[in-house]
Amino acid sequence: MYRLWTPAFLAEPVEDTGCYTTEAEWTRIHAMLPEAKRIFGRCIVGDKEVICALGPPLANLQDFTSDVQPLVIPLWFHSHLSIEEGSKTYNVDWMTEEAFPAATKIVLRPQDSAFYHSDAKEELESALTRYGVLQKGTTIPVALEKLGGFQVMFDIIGLEPANVVLMEGEEVSIEFEGALDEAPFDVEPIPEPPQIVRTSMPFSDEMLPVEIEEGLAGIQLGGTVREPLPDGRRWNPWR
Repeated sequence: MYRLWTPAFLAEPVEDTGCYTTEAEWTRIHAMLPEAKRIFGRCIVGDKEVICALGPPLANLQDFTSDVQPLVIPLWFHSHLSIEEGSKTYNVDWMTEEAFPAATKIVLRPQDSAFYHSDAKEELESALTRYGVLQKGTTIPVALEKLGGFQVMFDIIGLEPANVVLMEGEEVSIEFEGALDEAPFDVEPIPEPPQIVRTSMPFSDEMLPVEIEEGLAGIQLGGTVREPLPDGRRWNPWR
Protein backbone atom coordinates (compact mmCIF):
# COMPACT_ATOMS: atom_id res chain seq x y z
CA MET A 1 0.00 0.00 0.00
CA TYR A 2 1.10 3.54 -0.73
CA ARG A 3 0.33 7.09 0.22
CA LEU A 4 0.34 9.14 -2.95
CA TRP A 5 1.93 12.58 -3.04
CA THR A 6 2.53 15.16 -5.75
CA PRO A 7 5.98 16.71 -6.43
CA ALA A 8 4.90 19.87 -4.56
CA PHE A 9 6.25 18.20 -1.40
CA LEU A 10 9.72 17.62 -2.88
CA ALA A 11 12.75 19.85 -2.61
CA GLU A 12 14.18 18.43 -5.83
CA PRO A 13 12.53 18.52 -9.28
CA VAL A 14 11.37 15.28 -10.93
CA GLU A 15 10.10 14.47 -14.41
CA ASP A 16 6.40 14.19 -15.23
CA THR A 17 7.02 10.86 -16.96
CA GLY A 18 7.48 8.76 -13.83
CA CYS A 19 6.54 8.01 -10.24
CA TYR A 20 9.08 7.85 -7.43
CA THR A 21 9.60 6.12 -4.09
CA THR A 22 12.29 5.54 -1.48
CA GLU A 23 15.55 3.71 -2.11
CA ALA A 24 14.45 0.78 0.04
CA GLU A 25 11.09 0.43 -1.72
CA TRP A 26 12.67 0.85 -5.15
CA THR A 27 15.11 -1.96 -4.34
CA ARG A 28 12.29 -4.20 -3.11
CA ILE A 29 10.26 -3.65 -6.32
CA HIS A 30 13.23 -4.48 -8.54
CA ALA A 31 13.93 -7.58 -6.49
CA MET A 32 10.38 -8.78 -7.26
CA LEU A 33 10.94 -8.27 -11.02
CA PRO A 34 14.64 -8.99 -11.56
CA GLU A 35 14.36 -9.53 -15.34
CA ALA A 36 12.50 -6.31 -16.05
CA LYS A 37 13.96 -3.69 -18.38
CA ARG A 38 11.35 -1.19 -17.24
CA ILE A 39 8.82 -1.34 -14.43
CA PHE A 40 5.40 0.32 -14.39
CA GLY A 41 2.98 0.91 -11.53
CA ARG A 42 -0.77 0.53 -12.06
CA CYS A 43 -3.21 2.23 -9.72
CA ILE A 44 -6.97 1.69 -9.99
CA VAL A 45 -9.45 3.98 -8.24
CA GLY A 46 -13.11 3.25 -8.96
CA ASP A 47 -13.51 2.94 -12.72
CA LYS A 48 -10.31 4.86 -13.49
CA GLU A 49 -6.84 3.45 -14.02
CA VAL A 50 -3.41 5.05 -14.42
CA ILE A 51 -0.17 3.34 -15.39
CA CYS A 52 3.09 5.16 -14.78
CA ALA A 53 6.77 4.28 -15.20
CA LEU A 54 8.84 3.77 -12.06
CA GLY A 55 11.54 6.43 -11.92
CA PRO A 56 14.83 6.42 -10.00
CA PRO A 57 14.70 6.33 -6.20
CA LEU A 58 14.58 9.53 -4.16
CA ALA A 59 17.28 9.61 -1.50
CA ASN A 60 15.56 12.28 0.58
CA LEU A 61 12.19 10.52 0.69
CA GLN A 62 11.56 8.93 4.07
CA ASP A 63 9.99 5.53 4.75
CA PHE A 64 6.66 5.54 6.59
CA THR A 65 6.14 1.98 7.81
CA SER A 66 6.85 -1.47 6.45
CA ASP A 67 3.26 -1.72 5.17
CA VAL A 68 2.69 1.80 3.82
CA GLN A 69 5.24 3.58 1.64
CA PRO A 70 5.27 7.02 -0.02
CA LEU A 71 4.90 7.23 -3.77
CA VAL A 72 5.37 10.54 -5.54
CA ILE A 73 3.15 10.76 -8.61
CA PRO A 74 2.99 13.40 -11.39
CA LEU A 75 0.16 15.92 -11.43
CA TRP A 76 -1.49 14.37 -14.51
CA PHE A 77 -1.66 11.04 -12.62
CA HIS A 78 -3.23 12.80 -9.63
CA SER A 79 -5.74 14.73 -11.78
CA HIS A 80 -6.89 11.70 -13.74
CA LEU A 81 -7.67 9.65 -10.63
CA SER A 82 -8.97 12.58 -8.50
CA ILE A 83 -7.33 11.07 -5.44
CA GLU A 84 -6.99 12.51 -1.94
CA GLU A 85 -3.35 13.36 -1.59
CA GLY A 86 -1.63 11.76 1.40
CA SER A 87 -4.82 11.16 3.38
CA LYS A 88 -5.61 7.67 2.09
CA THR A 89 -3.66 4.60 1.07
CA TYR A 90 -3.88 3.06 -2.39
CA ASN A 91 -2.81 -0.22 -3.87
CA VAL A 92 -0.26 -0.11 -6.72
CA ASP A 93 0.53 -3.19 -8.81
CA TRP A 94 3.98 -3.38 -10.41
CA MET A 95 4.52 -4.96 -13.83
CA THR A 96 7.13 -5.13 -16.58
CA GLU A 97 7.10 -3.87 -20.15
CA GLU A 98 6.10 -7.34 -21.33
CA ALA A 99 2.56 -6.78 -20.00
CA PHE A 100 1.77 -4.32 -22.82
CA PRO A 101 1.60 -4.64 -26.62
CA ALA A 102 3.93 -2.44 -28.64
CA ALA A 103 2.30 0.66 -30.10
CA THR A 104 1.78 0.77 -33.86
CA LYS A 105 -0.30 3.97 -34.07
CA ILE A 106 -0.87 6.94 -31.77
CA VAL A 107 -3.39 9.75 -32.23
CA LEU A 108 -2.75 12.88 -30.17
CA ARG A 109 -4.57 16.17 -29.75
CA PRO A 110 -2.47 19.07 -28.47
CA GLN A 111 -4.35 21.49 -26.25
CA ASP A 112 -2.26 24.41 -27.51
CA SER A 113 -1.77 25.23 -31.20
CA ALA A 114 1.73 26.51 -30.37
CA PHE A 115 2.85 22.92 -30.99
CA TYR A 116 2.14 23.34 -34.71
CA HIS A 117 4.55 26.29 -34.88
CA SER A 118 7.57 24.11 -34.10
CA ASP A 119 9.37 21.16 -35.64
CA ALA A 120 9.21 19.08 -32.47
CA LYS A 121 8.21 15.64 -33.75
CA GLU A 122 11.48 13.93 -32.75
CA GLU A 123 11.41 15.65 -29.36
CA LEU A 124 7.83 14.49 -28.83
CA GLU A 125 8.71 10.89 -29.78
CA SER A 126 11.52 10.94 -27.22
CA ALA A 127 9.15 12.21 -24.51
CA LEU A 128 6.56 9.53 -25.29
CA THR A 129 9.26 6.87 -25.03
CA ARG A 130 10.16 8.18 -21.57
CA TYR A 131 6.51 7.76 -20.57
CA GLY A 132 6.81 4.20 -21.81
CA VAL A 133 3.16 3.21 -21.47
CA LEU A 134 0.39 5.31 -23.02
CA GLN A 135 -3.31 5.06 -22.18
CA LYS A 136 -6.23 6.18 -24.30
CA GLY A 137 -8.30 8.86 -22.58
CA THR A 138 -5.48 10.34 -20.49
CA THR A 139 -3.80 13.74 -20.86
CA ILE A 140 -0.04 14.08 -20.47
CA PRO A 141 2.29 17.11 -20.41
CA VAL A 142 5.33 17.43 -22.67
CA ALA A 143 7.84 20.27 -22.24
CA LEU A 144 9.32 21.11 -25.66
CA GLU A 145 12.74 22.70 -25.97
CA LYS A 146 11.78 23.80 -29.50
CA LEU A 147 9.28 26.09 -27.77
CA GLY A 148 11.68 27.32 -25.13
CA GLY A 149 10.64 24.69 -22.60
CA PHE A 150 6.93 25.54 -22.98
CA GLN A 151 4.75 22.68 -21.71
CA VAL A 152 2.04 21.43 -24.06
CA MET A 153 -0.72 19.12 -22.82
CA PHE A 154 -1.58 16.25 -25.17
CA ASP A 155 -4.86 14.31 -25.08
CA ILE A 156 -4.33 10.68 -26.09
CA ILE A 157 -7.24 10.21 -28.50
CA GLY A 158 -6.48 6.85 -30.10
CA LEU A 159 -4.03 3.96 -29.79
CA GLU A 160 -3.38 0.78 -31.75
CA PRO A 161 -3.41 -2.16 -31.28
CA ALA A 162 -4.95 -1.64 -27.79
CA ASN A 163 -6.13 1.08 -25.42
CA VAL A 164 -2.91 0.66 -23.40
CA VAL A 165 0.35 0.30 -25.35
CA LEU A 166 4.11 0.30 -24.89
CA MET A 167 5.87 3.18 -26.65
CA GLU A 168 9.43 2.30 -27.63
CA GLY A 169 11.49 3.43 -30.58
CA GLU A 170 10.55 5.45 -33.66
CA GLU A 171 8.67 2.88 -35.76
CA VAL A 172 5.28 4.20 -34.68
CA SER A 173 2.77 6.17 -36.72
CA ILE A 174 1.86 9.37 -34.85
CA GLU A 175 -1.11 11.42 -36.03
CA PHE A 176 -2.56 14.66 -34.69
CA GLU A 177 -6.00 16.17 -34.38
CA GLY A 178 -6.68 19.90 -34.34
CA ALA A 179 -5.61 21.75 -31.19
CA LEU A 180 -8.26 22.52 -28.60
CA ASP A 181 -7.64 26.26 -28.81
CA GLU A 182 -8.41 26.36 -32.53
CA ALA A 183 -11.86 27.43 -33.78
CA PRO A 184 -13.97 24.27 -34.30
CA PHE A 185 -15.56 25.66 -37.45
CA ASP A 186 -15.40 28.61 -39.82
CA VAL A 187 -17.68 31.39 -38.69
CA GLU A 188 -19.61 32.98 -41.57
CA PRO A 189 -19.46 36.77 -41.60
CA ILE A 190 -22.68 38.57 -40.69
CA PRO A 191 -24.05 40.27 -43.82
CA GLU A 192 -24.28 44.04 -43.68
CA PRO A 193 -27.79 45.50 -43.81
CA PRO A 194 -28.79 46.98 -47.17
CA GLN A 195 -28.06 50.68 -47.46
CA ILE A 196 -30.83 53.10 -48.42
CA VAL A 197 -29.68 55.41 -51.20
CA ARG A 198 -31.36 58.79 -51.09
CA THR A 199 -31.48 60.85 -54.25
CA SER A 200 -33.02 64.24 -55.11
CA MET A 201 -34.91 64.71 -58.32
CA PRO A 202 -37.26 67.40 -59.73
CA PHE A 203 -40.90 66.89 -58.98
CA SER A 204 -43.89 68.01 -61.00
CA ASP A 205 -47.60 67.48 -60.81
CA GLU A 206 -47.38 65.32 -63.95
CA MET A 207 -45.66 62.69 -61.70
CA LEU A 208 -48.66 62.42 -59.34
CA PRO A 209 -51.20 59.63 -59.77
CA VAL A 210 -54.46 60.83 -61.26
CA GLU A 211 -56.46 60.29 -58.07
CA ILE A 212 -53.92 62.30 -56.02
CA GLU A 213 -53.73 65.06 -58.61
CA GLU A 214 -57.50 65.46 -58.70
CA GLY A 215 -57.64 65.57 -54.90
CA LEU A 216 -55.24 68.47 -54.73
CA ALA A 217 -57.68 70.90 -56.40
CA GLY A 218 -59.73 71.30 -53.25
CA ILE A 219 -56.92 71.41 -50.69
CA GLN A 220 -57.34 74.32 -48.33
CA LEU A 221 -54.14 75.83 -46.91
CA GLY A 222 -54.27 78.77 -44.51
CA GLY A 223 -58.08 78.94 -44.86
CA THR A 224 -57.98 79.67 -48.62
CA VAL A 225 -59.19 77.36 -51.32
CA ARG A 226 -56.82 77.52 -54.27
CA GLU A 227 -58.50 77.85 -57.62
CA PRO A 228 -57.00 76.52 -60.85
CA LEU A 229 -54.27 78.63 -62.38
CA PRO A 230 -55.01 80.92 -65.37
CA ASP A 231 -53.50 78.45 -67.81
CA GLY A 232 -55.92 75.76 -66.58
CA ARG A 233 -53.44 73.77 -64.53
CA ARG A 234 -54.38 72.92 -60.98
CA TRP A 235 -52.43 74.58 -58.25
CA ASN A 236 -49.58 72.38 -56.96
CA PRO A 237 -48.32 73.30 -53.45
CA TRP A 238 -45.02 71.45 -54.14
CA ARG A 239 -44.22 73.36 -57.30
